[in-house]
Amino acid sequence: MKRLILCSYGLKPDHITLETIKEGRTCDILFCDCVHLSSWLGGVLPDMLELEDRQGDLSVEEKIAAVMGAFSKHDKVGLMTYGHPNFLCSFAEMLKAKCEEKGIEVRVLPAISSTAELLSMAGVASLSQAGVMMTSAIGLPGLSPAARELHVFVFDFHALADGRYSRAKAVLAAYLKKNYSGSHRIELLECENHHAEDRKIFRISELDQALKHASPMTTVYIPPLETERNRHPGKTIKAKATAPRKRK
Repeated sequence: MKRLILCSYGLKPDHITLETIKEGRTCDILFCDCVHLSSWLGGVLPDMLELEDRQGDLSVEEKIAAVMGAFSKHDKVGLMTYGHPNFLCSFAEMLKAKCEEKGIEVRVLPAISSTAELLSMAGVASLSQAGVMMTSAIGLPGLSPAARELHVFVFDFHALADGRYSRAKAVLAAYLKKNYSGSHRIELLECENHHAEDRKIFRISELDQALKHASPMTTVYIPPLETERNRHPGKTIKAKATAPRKRK
């Protein structure tokens, strides 16, 4: 029986689980879709292979071809990625579809995901006062005014800098302008940089400036209206110019 193991080291190598280590060691071949991280994990998974030498060397289609091609010589093929393999990972989704076509069994191992980490970074310790909404900036649905009473997390924000998504950017900007004041806070969060001093804070009126500081790892957090009204004034952390990093 041919089998694909989809696993992850979580948000950083220290997050890797014992289950992932155990299962990874039983793979005939284990690929890593995280450039330069396989060496960090070499102590526990010494035979892991990087899919590419530099981030962006291969297209998603080429990576899929490499993983699927391994089944010609191996029965159990593994892929190590970032975050939870079932959350915001188009590579994993496309691989699962290919395996279904070929009759290859797929097993997904649980891993630490960015979802809980983002909630923690935003200070959402309870849902008793406001619920949570998560959406994508490039596929933004018609948000109703009711969303402004929720903790809103917007993924793929960096993509709005691409001219191809000018309409999506206009939709988001119009929604924010209509439903929040220009001084309403927005935060740029990155799970790999879970340090308060690295948090980038802007206002709705500074949306274009915030976009310049976004990377593929950035998720935008928009606090509920009520939370922002009741928030005690505190020190605003100014954004620091940093080089964009690619999502792994």
